[in-house]
Amino acid sequence: MRINKRNSGLVLGAVLFSLVSFSTHAFGEALDIFDDTFEDQPREVLSFIAQAANTAEILQFGDDNIAQIAQVGDSNEVGISQTGDSNRAFIEQEGLTNFADLEQEGNSNFGPDEESVAIMQFGDLNSAEILQIGDFNFASILQFGSENEASIDQEGNENIAEIEQTGGLNTALVSQLGNGNEVLIIQAGLDEDIFLDDNSDLTADEHRDQRGRGSILGRILGHDEDDHGRGHTDLALVDSGENNTAEITQEGDFNLASILQFGNNNESIITQGGDFNTADIAQDGEFLIASIFQEGDGNETYISQQNESNEANVTQLGDDNLASIIQHGTGNLADVTQIGSELNFTVTQPGGETVIICQGSC
Repeated sequence: MRINKRNSGLVLGAVLFSLVSFSTHAFGEALDIFDDTFEDQPREVLSFIAQAANTAEILQFGDDNIAQIAQVGDSNEVGISQTGDSNRAFIEQEGLTNFADLEQEGNSNFGPDEESVAIMQFGDLNSAEILQIGDFNFASILQFGSENEASIDQEGNENIAEIEQTGGLNTALVSQLGNGNEVLIIQAGLDEDIFLDDNSDLTADEHRDQRGRGSILGRILGHDEDDHGRGHTDLALVDSGENNTAEITQEGDFNLASILQFGNNNESIITQGGDFNTADIAQDGEFLIASIFQEGDGNETYISQQNESNEANVTQLGDDNLASIIQHGTGNLADVTQIGSELNFTVTQPGGETVIICQGSC
């Protein structure tokens, strides 16, 4: 049967998915249901709407684009707009009063396994937005819980951004300008220990030789790379958090940034300007604050915080600098500034310690 644009608003009934585990690269198992069902159909608009009082709108300009929508619940709102060729978009919402908007301009925007750029929301009063301009970009948002907010804004080529939130009242914002950048935000719990080890016995050169391998993002995304160097792995959620805030801003090329927050009332901010920078923040506890600001090329910062009421801030201005902060216990403060090139600083704080240091041309 040929499905054309006139039939794209047809009500097909409830579409339910059972998700025990999911892939950080766009929930491939769920999307396979659509791909298998419509494998032989022409690549035009495919819209699935279930239950009452939901709204959905799809606009596509170009060739070989795919758009898919599934909604279960009431008062949900969805919009998809694609301009270009060979783009894929998928949105699923289950719950009440959720909002999702996905806009793409460019060509061949999809995941490493050809899965769609995706938004999936399960709960109530969630909001998610994706805006991509360029080619070979990939973004995915998954939110379990209620009153979560997520936004991804990418401009350039071959960028990756992923946000996963469980719990409620979480906020995650990603903005990327450039090429080959990768971002991961997870606000929840994982079935593995991802926190940083104390590698203070490594020299700066040894750290640089291992760039990306020891980072959180490198550990999670560094498997089974595709033709564009994009990794793939599966994660399983085991816990949730609330009132966490994460924000990542990148301007440049081939930067890596990741924020992982487990617990409640945590705040993280990463800002990168330049090329080949790496920034990782891992938080497990409550009332943890971390910020990383990098301006230059080849800088690395790793922050790991546990327990509660710890704060860590790193500013790097220059090239090939390395900073590592590990905080255990409570009441720690670390403020590190590096101005220059090839500077190296590591610290481990067991509790109740304050470290303020400036290296280089201070």
